[in-house]
Amino acid sequence: WERAAHDGNSTAQVLVGNCYFDGIGVPKDRVKAREWFERAADQKDPSGLTAMGYLHTTGEGGTSIDEATASRYTREAADLGAPTAMNNLALDFRDGTGGQEVDGKAAIEWFEKAAAAGSRLAMRNLANMYVDGLAGVTVDSARADEWYVKAADAGDADGAVWAARVAG
Repeated sequence: WERAAHDGNSTAQVLVGNCYFDGIGVPKDRVKAREWFERAADQKDPSGLTAMGYLHTTGEGGTSIDEATASRYTREAADLGAPTAMNNLALDFRDGTGGQEVDGKAAIEWFEKAAAAGSRLAMRNLANMYVDGLAGVTVDSARADEWYVKAADAGDADGAVWAARVAG
Protein backbone atom coordinates (compact mmCIF):
# COMPACT_ATOMS: atom_id res chain seq x y z
CA TRP A 1 0.00 0.00 0.00
CA GLU A 2 2.81 2.37 0.82
CA ARG A 3 4.11 2.40 -2.75
CA ALA A 4 0.63 3.13 -4.10
CA ALA A 5 0.17 5.77 -1.39
CA HIS A 6 3.40 7.48 -2.41
CA ASP A 7 2.22 7.31 -6.03
CA GLY A 8 -0.88 9.31 -5.02
CA ASN A 9 -3.52 6.60 -4.68
CA SER A 10 -5.94 8.08 -2.15
CA THR A 11 -7.36 4.72 -1.07
CA ALA A 12 -3.84 3.49 -0.32
CA GLN A 13 -3.11 6.74 1.52
CA VAL A 14 -6.08 6.10 3.82
CA LEU A 15 -4.96 2.50 4.37
CA VAL A 16 -1.43 3.61 5.26
CA GLY A 17 -2.92 6.29 7.51
CA ASN A 18 -5.00 3.64 9.26
CA CYS A 19 -1.88 1.52 9.80
CA TYR A 20 -0.09 4.41 11.48
CA PHE A 21 -3.20 5.42 13.41
CA ASP A 22 -3.62 1.95 14.94
CA GLY A 23 -0.01 0.78 14.87
CA ILE A 24 -0.62 -2.07 12.43
CA GLY A 25 2.71 -3.24 11.01
CA VAL A 26 4.32 0.08 11.94
CA PRO A 27 4.78 1.96 15.21
CA LYS A 28 1.64 3.86 16.17
CA ASP A 29 2.12 7.45 15.02
CA ARG A 30 -0.97 9.65 14.88
CA VAL A 31 0.96 12.53 13.27
CA LYS A 32 2.07 10.33 10.36
CA ALA A 33 -1.49 9.00 10.17
CA ARG A 34 -2.80 12.55 9.85
CA GLU A 35 -0.29 13.31 7.10
CA TRP A 36 -1.57 10.36 5.06
CA PHE A 37 -5.21 11.14 5.77
CA GLU A 38 -4.59 14.75 4.77
CA ARG A 39 -3.10 13.69 1.43
CA ALA A 40 -6.19 11.59 0.74
CA ALA A 41 -8.52 14.38 1.89
CA ASP A 42 -6.75 16.82 -0.44
CA GLN A 43 -7.88 14.53 -3.26
CA LYS A 44 -11.46 14.58 -1.92
CA ASP A 45 -11.29 10.94 -0.81
CA PRO A 46 -14.38 10.41 1.40
CA SER A 47 -12.52 8.21 3.89
CA GLY A 48 -9.65 10.69 4.11
CA LEU A 49 -12.11 13.53 4.69
CA THR A 50 -13.90 11.49 7.36
CA ALA A 51 -10.62 10.75 9.12
CA MET A 52 -9.62 14.42 9.07
CA GLY A 53 -13.00 15.35 10.54
CA TYR A 54 -12.42 12.85 13.33
CA LEU A 55 -8.91 14.14 14.04
CA HIS A 56 -10.16 17.73 14.30
CA THR A 57 -12.94 16.55 16.61
CA THR A 58 -10.51 14.82 18.97
CA GLY A 59 -7.41 16.96 18.55
CA GLU A 60 -5.32 13.92 17.66
CA GLY A 61 -2.55 13.65 15.10
CA GLY A 62 -1.08 17.04 15.82
CA THR A 63 -4.35 18.85 15.14
CA SER A 64 -6.21 21.06 17.52
CA ILE A 65 -9.83 20.53 18.44
CA ASP A 66 -11.63 22.68 15.91
CA GLU A 67 -15.37 22.11 15.48
CA ALA A 68 -15.61 24.28 12.37
CA THR A 69 -12.83 22.43 10.56
CA ALA A 70 -14.12 19.04 11.74
CA SER A 71 -17.60 19.93 10.53
CA ARG A 72 -16.32 21.06 7.14
CA TYR A 73 -14.45 17.80 6.58
CA THR A 74 -17.35 15.70 7.88
CA ARG A 75 -19.95 17.51 5.78
CA GLU A 76 -17.84 17.19 2.63
CA ALA A 77 -17.35 13.46 3.23
CA ALA A 78 -21.06 13.01 3.97
CA ASP A 79 -21.99 14.84 0.78
CA LEU A 80 -19.70 12.42 -1.09
CA GLY A 81 -21.59 9.46 0.41
CA ALA A 82 -19.27 8.29 3.20
CA PRO A 83 -21.53 6.34 5.62
CA THR A 84 -19.42 7.05 8.72
CA ALA A 85 -19.40 10.76 7.93
CA MET A 86 -23.16 10.74 7.33
CA ASN A 87 -23.63 9.09 10.74
CA ASN A 88 -21.27 11.60 12.37
CA LEU A 89 -23.07 14.54 10.77
CA ALA A 90 -26.38 13.13 11.99
CA LEU A 91 -24.93 12.94 15.51
CA ASP A 92 -23.94 16.59 15.23
CA PHE A 93 -27.52 17.52 14.30
CA ARG A 94 -28.93 15.28 17.02
CA ASP A 95 -26.66 16.63 19.76
CA GLY A 96 -26.07 20.20 18.60
CA THR A 97 -22.33 19.62 18.19
CA GLY A 98 -19.89 20.28 15.35
CA GLY A 99 -21.25 23.76 14.89
CA GLN A 100 -24.76 22.45 14.13
CA GLU A 101 -27.96 23.47 15.84
CA VAL A 102 -30.07 20.64 17.26
CA ASP A 103 -32.28 19.54 14.38
CA GLY A 104 -34.08 16.22 14.74
CA LYS A 105 -35.35 16.24 11.16
CA ALA A 106 -31.84 16.73 9.74
CA ALA A 107 -30.47 14.08 12.13
CA ILE A 108 -33.01 11.54 10.93
CA GLU A 109 -32.35 12.44 7.29
CA TRP A 110 -28.61 11.87 7.66
CA PHE A 111 -29.01 8.72 9.77
CA GLU A 112 -31.35 7.32 7.10
CA LYS A 113 -28.84 8.13 4.35
CA ALA A 114 -26.08 6.43 6.35
CA ALA A 115 -28.32 3.44 7.04
CA ALA A 116 -29.17 3.16 3.34
CA ALA A 117 -25.42 3.11 2.67
CA GLY A 118 -25.07 0.18 5.09
CA SER A 119 -24.16 1.82 8.41
CA ARG A 120 -25.35 -0.49 11.18
CA LEU A 121 -24.49 2.18 13.72
CA ALA A 122 -26.77 4.67 11.96
CA MET A 123 -29.58 2.12 12.08
CA ARG A 124 -29.12 1.75 15.82
CA ASN A 125 -28.82 5.51 16.28
CA LEU A 126 -32.14 5.95 14.47
CA ALA A 127 -33.75 3.42 16.79
CA ASN A 128 -32.33 5.26 19.80
CA MET A 129 -33.77 8.55 18.56
CA TYR A 130 -37.23 7.03 18.36
CA VAL A 131 -36.93 5.27 21.74
CA ASP A 132 -35.71 8.32 23.63
CA GLY A 133 -37.34 11.12 21.63
CA LEU A 134 -33.97 12.72 21.04
CA ALA A 135 -33.66 16.15 19.38
CA GLY A 136 -37.39 16.72 19.63
CA VAL A 137 -38.31 13.59 17.68
CA THR A 138 -41.60 12.04 18.75
CA VAL A 139 -41.17 8.78 20.63
CA ASP A 140 -42.25 5.97 18.31
CA SER A 141 -41.71 2.45 19.65
CA ALA A 142 -42.76 0.75 16.42
CA ARG A 143 -40.21 2.71 14.38
CA ALA A 144 -37.54 2.09 17.01
CA ASP A 145 -38.24 -1.64 16.89
CA GLU A 146 -38.07 -1.60 13.09
CA TRP A 147 -34.63 0.05 13.15
CA TYR A 148 -33.30 -2.26 15.87
CA VAL A 149 -34.34 -5.26 13.77
CA LYS A 150 -32.70 -3.75 10.67
CA ALA A 151 -29.52 -3.12 12.65
CA ALA A 152 -29.58 -6.69 13.97
CA ASP A 153 -30.19 -8.09 10.49
CA ALA A 154 -27.20 -6.08 9.27
CA GLY A 155 -25.01 -7.66 11.97
CA ASP A 156 -25.09 -5.06 14.74
CA ALA A 157 -24.68 -6.88 18.07
CA ASP A 158 -26.31 -4.14 20.16
CA GLY A 159 -29.18 -3.93 17.69
CA ALA A 160 -29.59 -7.71 18.03
CA VAL A 161 -29.91 -7.41 21.81
CA TRP A 162 -32.65 -4.81 21.43
CA ALA A 163 -34.34 -6.75 18.64
CA ALA A 164 -34.41 -9.84 20.89
CA ARG A 165 -36.09 -7.82 23.63
CA VAL A 166 -38.68 -6.64 21.13
CA ALA A 167 -39.35 -10.21 20.00
CA GLY A 168 -39.93 -11.04 23.66
